[in-house]
Amino acid sequence: MSAANQVTEQQRQRLLTGHSALSHREMVRYWLLSEEDIKRINGRRREHNRLGYAVQLCLLRYPGWPLKTDEPPPPNLLKYVGQQFGADTVEFADYAKRDNTRQEHQLLIIKEYRFRQYGPAHSPLLRMHLESEALSTDSAFTLVESAMEWLRERRVILPALATLESVVRSVRSKVERDIYWRLFNRLEENHRTELNKLLVLGPSRGSLLGWLRHVPRSCSAAGILDLMQRLNWVRGSGIPGELAEGIAQNRIAQLAARGGRPSVSHFRRSPP
Repeated sequence: MSAANQVTEQQRQRLLTGHSALSHREMVRYWLLSEEDIKRINGRRREHNRLGYAVQLCLLRYPGWPLKTDEPPPPNLLKYVGQQFGADTVEFADYAKRDNTRQEHQLLIIKEYRFRQYGPAHSPLLRMHLESEALSTDSAFTLVESAMEWLRERRVILPALATLESVVRSVRSKVERDIYWRLFNRLEENHRTELNKLLVLGPSRGSLLGWLRHVPRSCSAAGILDLMQRLNWVRGSGIPGELAEGIAQNRIAQLAARGGRPSVSHFRRSPP
């Protein structure tokens, strides 16, 4: 997966096609038509137009984008919508032949229901929302899902998935830098000196960091004693316990997991 692609191919398919496998409860939540909806739908003269109008309205509500040219609607949506006002789903074939009608209905729905196209005015607000979310998770998939839901709640038609991935990539980088600097700036000079000692190579047992990372070979008395010695070293290092205050616990766990991967030599080659 490239840096530009924030989600895997499997996750991308889930985001783009997940609405075709909604449960009945989810279809009720997203696609249940109100009396006002039915009134507007019945304002279309022919059954295939009523069905097409209803399908487009539901797709704009969820997943949040319009029906494209020659795109068949999900069978579950077509069936559920048809049941709500007694339309025969086979009528959609006639609607699909009339692209001009599809476009006219799309513009009409956007106007009547006050949908808005995604634009520069939404980007900074979306970033603010995602920066708040990213304090507790670094999952790109979760953040893309959150962005889509945030836009849907505001009746903003979703942009291309690549656009949302770009926003999420930028937000993740910014929040990660902010968290690093927040942790760094809370350290006094003596704390930084103690942490730097972890990378110093000793004459016999290597570095302190390597010793702290070492896992005992067995749950023997000697192994437990060894663990206690390392725990006592950490407690006596003087690093303040409130260092991570205000940062979500799972974010700290993610940083710890990431910090546990590089070797001591990798850390030593990193710029100060």
